[in-house]
Amino acid sequence: MLPINTGLIGCHILRFRPKAPPECLILHRSQETSYYPGIWQMLTGHIKEGESVVQAVLREIQEETSLKPTSLYSLNYVTRFFEQEDESIYLVPLFLAVAPHSSRVNLNPKEHDKYKWCNFQEAMRYLVWNQHRKALLHIRREFLEREPSPNLKLFESNPPE
Repeated sequence: MLPINTGLIGCHILRFRPKAPPECLILHRSQETSYYPGIWQMLTGHIKEGESVVQAVLREIQEETSLKPTSLYSLNYVTRFFEQEDESIYLVPLFLAVAPHSSRVNLNPKEHDKYKWCNFQEAMRYLVWNQHRKALLHIRREFLEREPSPNLKLFESNPPE
């Protein structure tokens, strides 16, 4: 029987600039990292012992990009993948963070060496994992083309401590 791992999170980060379509932040994994070096991805990370999922998402955003989101939503979407190295199935809940349009990204060079703000179509060409691309389609359909359910909003303006 394969073990199931639920200790990871994923987060698409968007920014909204005046008179422009929304932009998605994608990150290029550094060659120094042991996990999937050289690929483009959305933000991903681990949940630490004793940490809530929201705390983990906010910490990973801060550690990997230095961004401070103005709002955070649950996508109500879980990706799954098989990791050959530890022969586990991973279930990864995804989130949507909104960053101020004037924010500056400062990468953690141990994890990422490049970033790019791009429209959804361009992000779809860069993202390696199919489930990350599907999540962008989900965001477009459930968060941009219609009003998202208020139940999915985890915070707005004042992140929890």
